[in-house]
Amino acid sequence: MKKSLLTVLTALSAATAACSGGSSPSPTATRASDLADPLVGGPNSGAARKASIAGLHDFGGESLHDDAGAAGWSLWYQPLNGPERASGYRTDFREATSRGIRVLARVDNSWEKGKGSMPCRAQFDTFAEQVAAYVASTSGVSIWVIGNETNIDDEAYNTWPTCPDASGVMKPERTTPALYAEGFRKIRAAIKRVHPTDQVAIAPVAPYVYSTETGGREHGIDYQARVMAALGEGGFDAIALHAYTASHDTSLVASDEKDPAAPAYARHLRSYRSALDRVPSWARALPVYITESAPWPSSWSAAASEAGGRGRGWAQAATRDVLEWNASGRQRVNALVFYRWKNYDAQSQGIEGLPRVRDDVVSALALGENLPAPPAPSAPLTLGNAGAGSDGISTWVWAQGTGFTPSTALRFGPACEEAQSWSYTTPPGSVELRPGPVMVSIVGSPTSGGIAVMLENRQNVGVRGVDGSTETACRTIRRETW
Repeated sequence: MKKSLLTVLTALSAATAACSGGSSPSPTATRASDLADPLVGGPNSGAARKASIAGLHDFGGESLHDDAGAAGWSLWYQPLNGPERASGYRTDFREATSRGIRVLARVDNSWEKGKGSMPCRAQFDTFAEQVAAYVASTSGVSIWVIGNETNIDDEAYNTWPTCPDASGVMKPERTTPALYAEGFRKIRAAIKRVHPTDQVAIAPVAPYVYSTETGGREHGIDYQARVMAALGEGGFDAIALHAYTASHDTSLVASDEKDPAAPAYARHLRSYRSALDRVPSWARALPVYITESAPWPSSWSAAASEAGGRGRGWAQAATRDVLEWNASGRQRVNALVFYRWKNYDAQSQGIEGLPRVRDDVVSALALGENLPAPPAPSAPLTLGNAGAGSDGISTWVWAQGTGFTPSTALRFGPACEEAQSWSYTTPPGSVELRPGPVMVSIVGSPTSGGIAVMLENRQNVGVRGVDGSTETACRTIRRETW
């Protein structure tokens, strides 16, 4: 079955290339030697691992999941009409899934100049069949992202195809939201025909401002909102997003700074929150996948991440931010994929060549899918009688009250550092405080003013002097650990 489908795929690929006026070598059936990014390290023990929302763009970093004792995500990018066809398409992802790693597959027409992430409109039907043939030939993947950043108007990014117009003149064909939706419908229908239960996600957008088909300016979030409106309820199965910080500074991960060109939307990583606020109510139960996330444009460069730069801990910070969002009960983000594993150019080094970033990603993977449950709130502490005394040899303090638990600490130390009359004769310490009276003995005679005592249960409480007098001027004590 797979061989016949790949034969169809080859023929369809050739037909698509012919439509665009170009030619490319035909793909061959995938062999083990064609898997350019072999899985490395660790046992196939995914079932025993905790799931994680974190993951990597590209294959090759699966050992990081092993190191974290977790099973996150891997994204495979498959352009069907790019030069990658020369070595064959990757179709078997079960080496990853045997570890428990979940696979996202992004399918594009090409990322070569003049071909476009989505093909020419005239090629939509042919491309849809080509995608379906590829999907049917795969094992271990059931989530498909169709296209990538089709809102970008910069020709250098090659997101739009060059197509003949009505007069036969070749020029870029803008992938408008309406045109993307038209192609997506055909592709999704073709996928559902071969894999009815698979998820088909709309393309992520570049979360910045670009030109529109009418000559205006539009943020990518608005572009994607128009795509969703054009497809309508039930017209797609999942939402893909991209989210970055505008530099490698980790402190920007949790920034709510707005985009100066689009003040309604967050400028940095939290653009994913802005995007989810624009999702129509009927689509808010759909899964969400952040398929690219990184400090940008410096990405994981050695200057930012290796030489003591401000990018330390970026992956962990981003993962925590998404986990906090998920814990709020709003539309859940299922995956946060770090872009990217491979070293793909000199400017923006991949994660594979940066040991400290790899460690950061391992720690991010280990954070799992959910924040730890918050501790149960402590019962209010009510201070009743308290006092202190001395027999000239030892000094003691005692307290009574309600709300004491085994975890409530009775702490003593210099409560009022500015009041020289308060002193003590032993190092600061603490004892376990249980319900009922508690007495702490401090060996040695106090000096001029005596000692100060602090009862702490996440609130400020009173202080009593050694002579059992009432509250002193240092009644309110800041919270601190002695």
